[in-house]
Amino acid sequence: MSASRLQRLFIVLGLALFAVPAAAQSGSITGRVTEEASGRPIAGARVEASVSGRTAGSATTDDSGQFRIVNLAEGSYSVTAARIGYRMQRTEGVQVGTGIATADVSLSPLPSILDQVVTTASRAP
Repeated sequence: MSASRLQRLFIVLGLALFAVPAAAQSGSITGRVTEEASGRPIAGARVEASVSGRTAGSATTDDSGQFRIVNLAEGSYSVTAARIGYRMQRTEGVQVGTGIATADVSLSPLPSILDQVVTTASRAP
């Protein structure tokens, strides 16, 4: 084996050895986003996990309102869920370990107030 091939082999093995402990120490947050009054799932909501104001991970809910944010380091997270037409909801203190933490979120609808539009027409050019 040539020296450059042997060197590449050691680099790849070294990276693999460091990646295994890092993967073993990551956790995830899973949960469901629903409408507060009816309990119906909210599809397409944006869910973010943050630490000290920095986003550590994010996900979008599926048709059943489920989400999963993966590869999070151990610690305490703030989970924020938002969707157009709903009031943003923040849940503080979600503890992530090496397993799966659960954070279910309920959003309340925002009333929509639109400006009135008046359209007129005339036959004159």
